[in-house]
Amino acid sequence: MRGQMRTFYIVWFGQLVSSLGSALTSFAVGLWLFTEGGSVTAFALNNVFYLVPWALLSPVAGAYVDRYNRRKIMLIADSVQALASLFIALFIFADGLQIWHVYIAVALSSAAGAFQGPAWSASIPLIVPKSQLGRASGMGNIGSSVGRLIAPAAAGVLILVIGLGGIVLIDFVTFLVAVTALLFVHIPDPPREDKAEDEEQSNVFQDFLFGIRYLYVRRGLFLLVVVGSLRNLFQNMATVLTVPMMLTFTNEAVVGTVFSIAMSGMLIGTLLITAWGGPQRRVPWVAGVLIVQGLAIAVIGWQPTIAYVIGGGFVMFFSFAFLSALLPPIRQTKVALDVQGRVTATMIFLAVILEPLGHAIVGPLADNFFEPWMAAGGALSSSFGLLLGVGPGRGMGLIFVICGLIVSGLGLFTILHPRIRRLEIELPDVIPDDPLDEVEVQAVTA
Repeated sequence: MRGQMRTFYIVWFGQLVSSLGSALTSFAVGLWLFTEGGSVTAFALNNVFYLVPWALLSPVAGAYVDRYNRRKIMLIADSVQALASLFIALFIFADGLQIWHVYIAVALSSAAGAFQGPAWSASIPLIVPKSQLGRASGMGNIGSSVGRLIAPAAAGVLILVIGLGGIVLIDFVTFLVAVTALLFVHIPDPPREDKAEDEEQSNVFQDFLFGIRYLYVRRGLFLLVVVGSLRNLFQNMATVLTVPMMLTFTNEAVVGTVFSIAMSGMLIGTLLITAWGGPQRRVPWVAGVLIVQGLAIAVIGWQPTIAYVIGGGFVMFFSFAFLSALLPPIRQTKVALDVQGRVTATMIFLAVILEPLGHAIVGPLADNFFEPWMAAGGALSSSFGLLLGVGPGRGMGLIFVICGLIVSGLGLFTILHPRIRRLEIELPDVIPDDPLDEVEVQAVTA
């Protein structure tokens, strides 16, 4: 098992470095899009171009992950993402970068990520003992946590020193580090109960239906995915507005600093859950974290002050670190190892399918309705305006409050619904206990 954990550490390090580069580029490009496009809609559309390919290709990716070598899939996906970064860099250095170029590169990177994510997630229970899955999930979030912490401030400095093109080239190099790490490891294929049947089931639609059926008969797991989908919708509808909302009462330099401080919550939460390893019963914790996260989202939009954004943002990212570490082990221990690619991809599809809709409509909603309603003399200025204030950014603040309260409501639903609450009791684990980390991981189909 020590050898298997060594494999995890090597791949994890490569992904960690890659995550840091991607975080720098994501923040820098986001600022560029908002300043170039001049509207919330142009900024939010970037997320649409990221989410749509990821969601649509997830079922296809799941089938490939279950049938082909997962390490090779990750190698190809990381290489494609590196090329997407190089694509942007070439247009920057040719002084011809346009908004639609960014959208194309984002969509290409997202398409590759649709394969890379399930391949890596489905590989973890093959190279990590059961008792370490919670810790492995926490470690998997360190890259995004550190990236979100340092990216805003670092990107602000690096843009002045090396420009957007230099930042994108750094991202390209970090992808090469991830590819190199994969070249030095072996990730085993999962045992399959019936290879002939698996090969016959090659239709993408059939694979997707297989994932749906697998989840639906495990009702608690299915409902938890639905809760996650709705949570992603409303949380992202709010948080995509953070930069535009803050720019109504401060400047870009302050935005970067505030983001870094708030995102330190994710790093602290990630380090805590990684050191702890997580609870034995995860679902009750998921419910509690959702309630707290929703309230934190509401706080971010409550008043146009730095303190509210930092306080609410810190708690939101802290809780996000816990959610990101609590949810994967539930899937990894309850879904048979030889179908985790398809089922994971289906879960990703269901979890993110509503997000593009949210990102597509929240910009127009903010620009055309909520902002005018919360302007001085607007339709809501004498009601919600008394609580949140009136003027630029207050319509977006109201969206934060509404979405946050809905997320908290989803947490209450999770703990009150018996099928979700008893999910970990009613569904058997598919991998054995290994208290001494000596038992070899093996597939036990459900």
